[in-house]
Amino acid sequence: MIKTSITDYKKELSSKLLKFRKKITCPHCWTTFKPHELLSIAVATEYVGDEQLGTDVQMRFLPCRFDIEGHPLDPEGIVCRDYACPNCHLILPRDLIEFPVSFISIIGAPSSGKSYFLASMLRRAKIMLSTHFQTSVIDTHAKMNDQINDYEQTLFLRKEGVNKVIIEKTREYGEGYNTSIVNGQIMRYPQPYMFTLTPSQNHIFAKSINPSVLCLYDNAGESFLPGRESSLEPVTDHLKQCGVFFYIFDPLQYVPIRTVCRQYSKDPQLEKKVDSLLQHSILSETIHRIKKSKGLDPSQKVNNPVFVIATKADVWKTFLGDANFNPPYGRIQSNNVNDNVNMYAVKPQRIQNMSNLLRDILFQYVPEFVMAIENLSSDVTYFPVSATGCSPIETTMEQGVQKLEFDVNSIDPIWSEVPLFYALTKIGNIIPFGRSGSQDCSSDTQTIMASSLE
Repeated sequence: MIKTSITDYKKELSSKLLKFRKKITCPHCWTTFKPHELLSIAVATEYVGDEQLGTDVQMRFLPCRFDIEGHPLDPEGIVCRDYACPNCHLILPRDLIEFPVSFISIIGAPSSGKSYFLASMLRRAKIMLSTHFQTSVIDTHAKMNDQINDYEQTLFLRKEGVNKVIIEKTREYGEGYNTSIVNGQIMRYPQPYMFTLTPSQNHIFAKSINPSVLCLYDNAGESFLPGRESSLEPVTDHLKQCGVFFYIFDPLQYVPIRTVCRQYSKDPQLEKKVDSLLQHSILSETIHRIKKSKGLDPSQKVNNPVFVIATKADVWKTFLGDANFNPPYGRIQSNNVNDNVNMYAVKPQRIQNMSNLLRDILFQYVPEFVMAIENLSSDVTYFPVSATGCSPIETTMEQGVQKLEFDVNSIDPIWSEVPLFYALTKIGNIIPFGRSGSQDCSSDTQTIMASSLE
């Protein structure tokens, strides 16, 4: 064993140049601690095995030696680049302990299109944050993001010659979850997906903002069923940490909407048997758990924004009439004609107009859903989204099993990145947004005057 002294560690750490945040929240077990409590992960191959994680991982330890740049050294004097939580011992990427973190929970019933939405949202966001908002998006820790990157690769970065794609549903157990022995109990935690957002030097706010980390949680819908909550499997405890909630709502799981859609659509999803009660049960349990995690009474509402992501909009968007699905952001035009600003800003009034329209439609067909979600928060925004922009094709697999696949040449997402962009205007300043009420922020113009920005 290595003898360590917390007092010595504090002195050593304070004399170095490491710019850790004063308080760190583990994205796995949600324990909050100070930088001097961070564990390091040994690099030398002879230091294998951890009492909480098993024999096939590198040893975790509290360091007492550092190099000249402040990096901890393992017992063999090798620089350690990876850190771990002092409670669950799971890995903590460096960016997470150095940059501010925003948490988003993504919740939805089985078959609501959650995995497809995640893949589409991230693909579109990575591209458009780069081209429109002067911000790079990279994996904070590539291994942690394996599953969500697989979704993206399946839908958009498939191998040459692949013509049809399908994303398998999120499993309640196995991949996507981590286990650790904490206080003698085997605990199971959901895998967080983390992305580091870094503004370029051409960002309009480059001088005033720093990189940040976006942390997403995606549970299987079954995790939110009544009776599934467990102190040993706190897979939905991230609800208390999250700043924004995305509730994935599938309108096609409700019979009144399906009945109307069948009049003009041959989408095979309309012929599948669905359980609309399941979607409502998960919503009720979600509301209960969020309020419980925040210490609220049933009559109280959370202060957090709640985004209703109404999926599969390519099937039902006729309900919205001639709604404008053009991107709700415009290029920033400087008040000084000599300035060249190569950047866009979100138009919140355009988003709110669409939200109001969709809310009215949903209230007409599923008023119980609207009333329930608005009992959770006073800040609810509704988004029509299609992760693929097209209907699936029913394919007969081996042993006669039928699956719904998508033609890769027909995939053209609708508004899949918009909820994330709007969330980023509320939990950070990576994405600028127009001032509500200004004419160029509510219209369909292609530009926004810099004087209209918040």
